[in-house]
Amino acid sequence: MMPLCKNLGASRVALFLAFVIFCTAVSASAQLYEWTDEQGRKNFTDNPNRVPEKYRSNATQLPGVQATPDAIRRDAERRRRDEVESAARSRQRELEDAKRTRQREFNQAAEACGELTDVETIPGPGASVKTFGTRRQGFDFDRCMAERKQPTQSVR
Repeated sequence: MMPLCKNLGASRVALFLAFVIFCTAVSASAQLYEWTDEQGRKNFTDNPNRVPEKYRSNATQLPGVQATPDAIRRDAERRRRDEVESAARSRQRELEDAKRTRQREFNQAAEACGELTDVETIPGPGASVKTFGTRRQGFDFDRCMAERKQPTQSVR
């Protein structure tokens, strides 16, 4: 009986084994993994190491589903877009918080300056206040606000 290698040739057997190993490796690395993030969005990757640590216990390998480069690219683009939108929302919240803080500081300064100068004040929209009193009281009010580094857009 002749060995298999002599019949087919050693190079053919080596090529066949290399092909089988390659197909197995490609098939294993092209598996699709899925996890759901805290916003309830489904995420996909072909690399289980790319699943965030806190979601790895919940990640599932989708049987028989191959990860196509196009699907992975779309998922990566969606995650990048979500991150940009999240950063923009966060920045917007910071700006709104800063605006509310400035408004609160302005109102507190206007109230304190109104009490010091005997001027009646009515806060307006933005950094404005309507004042009622004499011109001298209005001047003193504006000076008090300037000392507190607040804009003096009082309306008389």
